[in-house]
Parts: sequence; structure tokens; C-alpha cells
Amino acid sequence: DRYRNTWNVFAIDVKNEPFQGTWGTGNLNTDFNKASERIGESIISDTNWLVFVEGTANSPNCNDGCFYGEDLQGVLNNPVKLSKAGRVVYSPHVYGPDVYNQKYFSDPSFPANMPKIWDQHFGFIRNLKVSATVTGEWGGSTSGKNGIWLNAYANYLKSIDMTDNFVWC
Repeated sequence: DRYRNTWNVFAIDVKNEPFQGTWGTGNLNTDFNKASERIGESIISDTNWLVFVEGTANSPNCNDGCFYGEDLQGVLNNPVKLSKAGRVVYSPHVYGPDVYNQKYFSDPSFPANMPKIWDQHFGFIRNLKVSATVTGEWGGSTSGKNGIWLNAYANYLKSIDMTDNFVWC
């Protein structure tokens, strides 16, 4: 209500990094996709806002290590559905080795190995053509291995035409 008539509010992020949530398990107490639908319907009922939906951290199982908010693999079989088309925006949070040194950052092929991982975690959504995908958080140090990661991620976003994003420093 506070921001309903504010000219520069265009979206709301349902929940920042719902890392303990599940996705598509059928458990209404933990399934973030279902919570996003309930909350999203309330939001779009009387606003023109977009509804940003992040991923979880480990549901569905993220075999190679997803960051909080990054695991959107569940969208493939259980997309968030709202009554007004075009309102859902999937918004992964993606980070490099300065935040947490995932195993794939030590792979000998790093950073060439990253596009396949990003495709698996969230990049595939672009090809489904059901929703926009906007990186809600990414950033960090521009030096060392994290700098290499930043450049690789920027190049990846450009290569799949997913250049709308929010940088978190």
C-alpha cells in the first residue's frame, strides 16, 4: 500500500534469497513457486507491477552448488503462473568466488565451464519464452579470480541477450 501510487516503483521482489524454500514438491508450507503465485496474485490485483521471483538454493537438487536465489531449475516443470500474462520476472542472484568458492571455480577449464552451469541453473528460461529473466544481484571485486568471473558473466549475459540486471556491489 505504501508504494502503490509511487511513480518509480515498477516491480517487487517476492522474497530475497529464499534459500530454505523448495520448488515444485507439493508442500505448500515450503514451495516457493506456490508462495510466489499467492503473493504475486495479491500484488497484481491492483497494481501494474512486475513480480520478481528468485530461485531457491537447493530445490530442485542443485548438484553443482547454487547460490542463494540462483536455483531456478524448477521453472522447467513448475513455472510460476499468474492470472495476468507477462508479470513474472525470474531473478537469479549469481555470484563469483569472492562470495563463496564453489567447486566449479576451481575447475581447470574455469571460466569456460561457467556458461553450461548458468544455463542449467537459470539460463534455459530465456529459451522457454514464457517470462523475462533479470539477474537481481551480481557483482563483487573486479580483480583476481572474481574479476575473471565478472567478465565471463557479463559476456554470458550478452551472448544470451539477457542484459537487464541489477548489480550489487
